[in-house]
Amino acid sequence: MARLPLHKWWLQRVFLPGVKQTDDAGNPFSDALYRHAIAAAVDRLRIICDIELLPRRFSAERHDYDPRTGAGHHFLRLDQRPILQDETDYPLALRFRLGNVNVFNVPDSWIVQIIQRAGQLELVPVAHDAGSYPVTGAGVWFGMYTVSAGGRLPGWYEADYWAGFPVGDMNLINDLVSDLTWIHESHRLEVRGSPPVHSAADTTNTLLANGGTPEYIGETEDEAIVQANAVKAAYMAHIADDTVHGQADAINVITSPDATDRETLCTLLNELRFQMGVHLVYQGPDPVVHGVPDTTRAVTAGPVFADAVLLPEDILSALGMMASLYVLNPAGDLIAGAGIASKSIGIDALHQSINTTSSATNAGYGARIIQYQKDLKPLLKEIRSEYHGVQMAVM
Repeated sequence: MARLPLHKWWLQRVFLPGVKQTDDAGNPFSDALYRHAIAAAVDRLRIICDIELLPRRFSAERHDYDPRTGAGHHFLRLDQRPILQDETDYPLALRFRLGNVNVFNVPDSWIVQIIQRAGQLELVPVAHDAGSYPVTGAGVWFGMYTVSAGGRLPGWYEADYWAGFPVGDMNLINDLVSDLTWIHESHRLEVRGSPPVHSAADTTNTLLANGGTPEYIGETEDEAIVQANAVKAAYMAHIADDTVHGQADAINVITSPDATDRETLCTLLNELRFQMGVHLVYQGPDPVVHGVPDTTRAVTAGPVFADAVLLPEDILSALGMMASLYVLNPAGDLIAGAGIASKSIGIDALHQSINTTSSATNAGYGARIIQYQKDLKPLLKEIRSEYHGVQMAVM
């Protein structure tokens, strides 16, 4: 089952930087809020733009034959878009049917053009593939030139197809690889604190010694595999190094094998994400692993999945802004405390006042909400136009 490359961490890092996302007691907003925000945004965009996001199969979709649009060739606009086309994963099958009787299975050679984004098919019958194509007593082929003396034929076309976006997103995978790379390279050198995090900076277990780069800027799956394996090797060497730790960290080890493909890459990255995050703050028994927890770093990227779909950047932008609105409203209400628009503190001659844009009728993050709404209005129109084009009808 494919899934969308969207989660709380992506939303926070890309669309909600600088936004206080805690309640009055300092507790972070629940994951349920972000899940709902993303799910609602997905449904809204799917309805507004009339496109499918996740790969979905549609069966026995019927369309009428009209001789005014099918003289000499067939033009067919399917109901769902964008069309996915892959003979193995996303097969497309088209048939001609007379009533509920299957008349002819259209060969692939007749489908001369598939406009995937617009959901359009163009067919040109080829004689050498028409051996089983039905012919009337007058020698006229059904559906190509005329049916019932030039009339319309209901439900002549029947299609089985997939619509949505294909699996293959690398954006979040590369985000996590970059996050883990930076955290390892900065954490190993950390000696601040009293007692210090490390007794000495770890200058040995660097990614440079393992074929990686200190700042990951790769894009491809192969590059991510090489870098993830390098991070694993450097991290495992670091946590076992008792010259910088009070004792080796034998708890937060990586058990996943080196990555060789996208599936094993995601498994490795998700384990690295968890274990590295725990190691940062792990002190352990006496002698302690870290003198004090390393609280200046945290893994901010979310989990990754091998079956994440590849969404265009304009759609990702629209989804992010739409989902952010569900978070910005409660965050704005609590920007200075529930129901507080301004507050002042005074001790003798010393006074401090804080005023916010929050009020009975305005949101605390109203400026960002308004800007996202302004940006969304033309963007949603552009996305719908991209996948629907100019709508025409023959009168």
